[in-house]
Amino acid sequence: MLTNISHTAFLSAPLISLLDDNLKAKKKEHQDHHQFYARIVQIAAQHQVSVYEPSKYMDPDLHDYIRPEQIYQKNRDIIRTSDLLIAYVGKVSAGVGMEIEIANSFRIPVILLYENDSYNKVSRMVLGCRMAKHQISANSLLELSTSFENKFPSILSEIEEERMYVLTPKKTNLIKQLVAIHNASSLSIGQVAIRASIDKSYISRLLNEKISNPGRDQIIRLCAWGWKIDFARTNELLHDAGYEQLW
Repeated sequence: MLTNISHTAFLSAPLISLLDDNLKAKKKEHQDHHQFYARIVQIAAQHQVSVYEPSKYMDPDLHDYIRPEQIYQKNRDIIRTSDLLIAYVGKVSAGVGMEIEIANSFRIPVILLYENDSYNKVSRMVLGCRMAKHQISANSLLELSTSFENKFPSILSEIEEERMYVLTPKKTNLIKQLVAIHNASSLSIGQVAIRASIDKSYISRLLNEKISNPGRDQIIRLCAWGWKIDFARTNELLHDAGYEQLW
């Protein structure tokens, strides 16, 4: 177990709806999956990982009043400020696929969970995702939670090691430059967040070196919109981050 380190994770999983003809069977499936999700959250908490569980806040049977665009924006903001995404892909879900790709675009590590007999149902796009390096499978949800409990500590350690590896002197220097730019701007994080249209918590975590790989889009938004620094300086920072420069 990692000590003195706190992590955040997003639990991506299908929200099993009860709106079905076979209500009794659907209720049992609903309960089984929510118990499984709760167990994953509990295991993660034992390793100082705080998990956001969308099913508690966006279950279509309980919260059908929430607008789709609200769900999309909320989940996207939480994913991009998380340290990892834990995705159950044992059932086909367009939403889960989108959440995995959001994590991928922000270089957030992804852990895939699925039953063995569901492997052929999992999209090869998902299995081939560059950030989905960690995959755990088992014969049932119960066995899957046990396997996750056994493997999670080593996966978490590996993710942390990769994060430290990514923070090369060049990357560390990039973040220090962003901190210096922010300090010189005399703007609050909240003001920069509004101007750049980036979640305040993301900027805070970035400036405190909790995020090791800011995306190209985030760097551009922060530099051009948030701090309003010039074109040439923005290109220098993109170069240091290893991204394609602006035209």
